[in-house]
Amino acid sequence: MLKKIFVVDDDEISLFVTEMLLQTQLMQANISTYFQAEQALQELTSSIERNTIPELIFLDLNMPYMSGWDFLDLLTPVQQKLEKLCRIYILTSAVNDIEVNKSKTYGLVAGFLNKPLNEDVLADILLTH
Repeated sequence: MLKKIFVVDDDEISLFVTEMLLQTQLMQANISTYFQAEQALQELTSSIERNTIPELIFLDLNMPYMSGWDFLDLLTPVQQKLEKLCRIYILTSAVNDIEVNKSKTYGLVAGFLNKPLNEDVLADILLTH
């Protein structure tokens, strides 16, 4: 059973839809939402220190200030601490082969998903966690 999930997305509607879907499917999980990747990165860093690492992170790529790619790059120093505990799913409205291939270079990225997240895709993710 998943205990902690982060959703990082600057799109208010997408963030709301994803959060509602997660809440209906995972009523026991603690779901934290972030409009900015910087906030999520700060909380993730703190969660590593407290040993309360989220099992899943749904991450948008195209955000102002810090993109999803920047977020992933900044996780490189702590990747070993996260590897077996946390999986990241990129959640984006613009899927293209270049970005899908780039995402495969990040060890923490478990998948590349189209927005909006739906029940079937979430069910598949939950089967692997």
